[in-house]
Amino acid sequence: GDEALHTMISDFDEAHLQSLVSSLGTRQRFPENSTSGYVKDPQSRETLQDLLRFLRHDTTRERPVMMMLHTWDVVGNDILPMIQAYHSGAAELILDAVKLLVFLTLPADPRATNLNEQRHCINRTAQSLTKNSCAVIFSHMAEPLERFESGRLHLRGEDGRTIQLFLTFIRNLLLSYRENFPENAPSSSQRLQPKGSVLNILFDLHLPDLLCQMAKDARKKPFAEDITLLIEIFHLLFQSQVPSSLIHFLDHAGNSRNA
Repeated sequence: GDEALHTMISDFDEAHLQSLVSSLGTRQRFPENSTSGYVKDPQSRETLQDLLRFLRHDTTRERPVMMMLHTWDVVGNDILPMIQAYHSGAAELILDAVKLLVFLTLPADPRATNLNEQRHCINRTAQSLTKNSCAVIFSHMAEPLERFESGRLHLRGEDGRTIQLFLTFIRNLLLSYRENFPENAPSSSQRLQPKGSVLNILFDLHLPDLLCQMAKDARKKPFAEDITLLIEIFHLLFQSQVPSSLIHFLDHAGNSRNA
């Protein structure tokens, strides 16, 4: 695995990549209150943008840059701790971190020689997301949607791109879970969660409600450009669900929200 990756990426690029990853930030212990936490480097946003530039040029089917970042567990070591530690007051940093997550969860090309390795890494990253980290991530989607609801979205040109970014991330997570739970016939009427915990997380965070509202507004900008993505997300959300168990699950989700 690592040797094959090494042949696809030059020594210089690998050293540069490793240098960037090591300069995102560090976990530090705070003796005064006996806790530890993630402390970002002052240049961490610039470092994230350099990593994104690497990933934009990672265009071969085998995606060696993406695989290197997975091998070094940049998501578990840096991206998720950074998102948790700087969830308020650093919106641009969080958006760059989400862009990185989108690149690292993009579905693998079926023709890639390392298809299984890519899928394994993507699935591991998707499964490392907790309800807390998803709540922080998707809270940054709420602001542009609120501006849209109040008719002020056009004042912020980047809002449309932000919403598209989060939709792509949701789609990537659902695709990853579909690979873990292929669309074969459901085993029983009790099969509520063929997508694993991601389905619970999405419903707990009321994301289907947001998606439904977006679908109602699908003919308006910026959602008109995202209608195909929305349809794909709804298809993945409800694919291979038994109707009776889906109704039960939606009723349960509605009751827990109203409680």
